[in-house]
Amino acid sequence: MMTENKKIGLLGATGLVGQTFLEILIEENLIFAEIRLFASANSAGKEINHMGKSLRVEETHEDRLKDLDVVFICTGDSVSQTWAPILKKHSVKVVDNSAHFRMDPEIPLVIPEINAHLISKSGWIASPNCTTSQLVLALHPLQMEFGLESVIAATYQSLSGAGREWIDEHELQKKQGPRPSADFTFSLADNCFPQIGSIDPKGCSSEETKVRQETRKILGVPNLKVSTLAVRVPVPYSHSMAVWVKLQKEVSRADFLNCLRSSPGPQ
Repeated sequence: MMTENKKIGLLGATGLVGQTFLEILIEENLIFAEIRLFASANSAGKEINHMGKSLRVEETHEDRLKDLDVVFICTGDSVSQTWAPILKKHSVKVVDNSAHFRMDPEIPLVIPEINAHLISKSGWIASPNCTTSQLVLALHPLQMEFGLESVIAATYQSLSGAGREWIDEHELQKKQGPRPSADFTFSLADNCFPQIGSIDPKGCSSEETKVRQETRKILGVPNLKVSTLAVRVPVPYSHSMAVWVKLQKEVSRADFLNCLRSSPGPQ
């Protein structure tokens, strides 16, 4: 696809994910015919500098979206639920970073290094949870070469996964001391919190459920045994995890490591 001829839109342009998206465009030197930035009414009118140009943030409106080629949704579930179907109605391709449509059986959940072939089959793709993304890049070559029997993953997720307000609150607490507040029922600074999202009747957090279900969908192994733990840690950026896998074949350490090194994803 020649990006120079494409018109794209970005929903959630002023948020942490949207700002990172724009930085990646610069890093990858991706040039488009036009980029339109959208956000809520509160953010409309802000100016964002992108590649030497000042771009004005607009309030999201159907008339300004319907003639675009691709729209990237970098917002919460409710915005995606509202706007993705409208974009599809106008045959605008959608790349949705929210969680709302990830487990919809009609919508591909795509990691390009694993299942890029699904992109051409749909004008609408979902992007996985950030923790799932780094996990499946390591699991996929093992699944293809040896078969996976079970996966246990302990994840340690940075404050960026919760949004800019968590990073800002953490910086404040580092200066003024740890404290709970009206918006945070526990102190962020110098503290790990073993719950991300709501807790279901089985005792699993919503984050743990997402990683488990999305891993199965992306790898195409619906019955794969996956156990997860999600812990929020007091660092601004960079998720990490410790992973244990049980394979369907007995393999040597050398073969195991060579398989991981052969993965097309980041090493």
